[in-house]
Amino acid sequence: MVKKFKFAIHGYEESNVCLISFYQTKSEKKNLEKLREFADIEPLDPKNFDNVMKNLKIFDFGNIRIKKFEEIYQKILKISSDKKIPIIFSSNHLITFFSSQVFKEDFSFLIFDAHADLKNFYENKYSRATWLRRLLESIDSKRIFLIGIRSLDEDEKEFLKYKKIKYITSFDIKENLENSIKKINNFLKSYESTYISFDVDVMENYLIKSNFPEAFGLNMYEIYKIINSLEIKKIVAIDFVEFVIENKESAINLAYILFQFLKLLNRTLIS
Repeated sequence: MVKKFKFAIHGYEESNVCLISFYQTKSEKKNLEKLREFADIEPLDPKNFDNVMKNLKIFDFGNIRIKKFEEIYQKILKISSDKKIPIIFSSNHLITFFSSQVFKEDFSFLIFDAHADLKNFYENKYSRATWLRRLLESIDSKRIFLIGIRSLDEDEKEFLKYKKIKYITSFDIKENLENSIKKINNFLKSYESTYISFDVDVMENYLIKSNFPEAFGLNMYEIYKIINSLEIKKIVAIDFVEFVIENKESAINLAYILFQFLKLLNRTLIS
């Protein structure tokens, strides 16, 4: 039996939000199955008990096996063409390179990540650590805002400076959360739509295990506060990447973050 999120109760045709996961290996598939199995929480905001799915009709494709990353483009193109918002899950951040190219409008790109992912080569030219550099070969760097970065090499540091990519570190957020939120929203003002990519290594390691953990991550309150303060007009897609679900606690934490983005999505649909 195909495991799906329990809150995804709608069929494809009636849905306005589609969940979809991509994997290549058995271990990646098992990881995604654990997420769906354990992420069983009430769809109510923990602060005010609002229903985060009030205006959302959610369909879950389940886990899709791909042989090549290029297949992702066609899957997301179909969802977007049917006027539905894709929410994507994967163990590899490279998926963002392919899924984001579906959207042709001049959208902003919010990337939650401990790493800059601006290496010119890592294992090969296209990988989880090079995807953003490859993407910047075809889009303007002014559209990018990195949130929570704290790990990069000298070449990435120089490239970040050269391209004038906007960013705030995890230390910026911890030392002045309100000012960090203000910087993000000042950036968002210039754009009518936004793609959000959430690499779980932006967080503290104990909350959700990541493929590439880093120290000094964000906590649940900081993530909650940032998401709920975002002044976004329209969301074209959201992805969650690089997570390793070892226990129920990890799945629940990721589900809570997903629900906050669903609440944000709900707000953009009714505004």
